[in-house]
Amino acid sequence: MQKATLWTLNKLIVLLALGAFFMLMMELRFEHMDVLGDHWQAWVPIVFSGVMIVVGIWGLYFWERGGRKVLFWAFAVSIIVGLLGVWFHDKGKPWESVTVVAQAWQTPIVKHRRRQKETNQPAPARPDDAKEGGKKEEKPNPPLAPLSFSGMGLLGMLACWKKEIP
Repeated sequence: MQKATLWTLNKLIVLLALGAFFMLMMELRFEHMDVLGDHWQAWVPIVFSGVMIVVGIWGLYFWERGGRKVLFWAFAVSIIVGLLGVWFHDKGKPWESVTVVAQAWQTPIVKHRRRQKETNQPAPARPDDAKEGGKKEEKPNPPLAPLSFSGMGLLGMLACWKKEIP
């Protein structure tokens, strides 16, 4: 009978993914701070990241006794969480968000804004910086940022797919 190795490449990949979930949980608590009281959806990635950390530690401990399979399906749920996040971020219009992100590659880079930051001069107001009545417009959600959950889910599923990577 072959002795099981304590740390394999598969387990290290899962451990790194759990570290990424921890960093996402911390960062998202900060980024969603202004909307947590108003939108329940803002709690989904924070709570899910915490659950993934607990499930991940359990899965690594019981790796050979079913933990790998549980982790595979937990990472699969992560893909769904990422896709739902894209849906929530773009208010149900994912194609419009993708085109807006793609348009950034067509917009020229404005050098004078960087120069103004270096000299501590205020940047000129842009027409889209304020709504009617002088109130500042709410910062838009980063439309594709939730796909980080889907990416980690795919990596985690690959790490849990086979017993060990040769």
